[in-house]
Amino acid sequence: MVSVDVNGLWLIGGNNVNFTRELGRRLVPIRLDAGIARPEDRPADTFKHRMPRDYLKMRQDLVFACHILIQHWIDKGRPSSSANLASFEDWAEVMGGILEAVGIEGFLGKLSSFSETNAESDDTARDLVKRMYEEFQHQEFKLDEFMSKTTNGGDQFEFNIGDRAKDSTGRQRAVQKFISQNCLGSPFDITSAYSTPITVQLSAVKTASGYVYSVKLKE
Repeated sequence: MVSVDVNGLWLIGGNNVNFTRELGRRLVPIRLDAGIARPEDRPADTFKHRMPRDYLKMRQDLVFACHILIQHWIDKGRPSSSANLASFEDWAEVMGGILEAVGIEGFLGKLSSFSETNAESDDTARDLVKRMYEEFQHQEFKLDEFMSKTTNGGDQFEFNIGDRAKDSTGRQRAVQKFISQNCLGSPFDITSAYSTPITVQLSAVKTASGYVYSVKLKE
């Protein structure tokens, strides 16, 4: 075990991204909504502020402005924020305190709605892996085998994944992507057919003909 100082900040950008609950609780979400379908087509005169082309040269001024905010917080006695982020309590107290000291409210205010969105993905992932375990136990299987057992009436898939796909191939690709992002390698607590709580984990092996999956009990 090694303890090191974290002096950097990881930033991730994407469209309607989702994370597992384990990762989601370590994130501070920032949602950007332009209010239109094609934000890249907005005319320049609709922006309240226009970023100068040489904004990189302004780094010194921007850092200085941040120092002013921090010094203001120090002058006020370093008040702690009431906002909290589990496992990052000190960071939340300081960052929230700096913002609240200058009247900026709402720090970490979107965490609950963000967590609820990710919880839905977690629930779907758990139900999906549970269904795989019920169908195949510890046997290996391919995705098309699983989908044939969980698709009723030709197109009606039991899980709300890939609903916008144009055909069964697109649906299968969406399900495979969901499994890769939300299911593989994560332990899930489920109830067996005998109402016994168990923990299972989905794994995949890539072969020449595609991925082969298996769900096994996790000790």
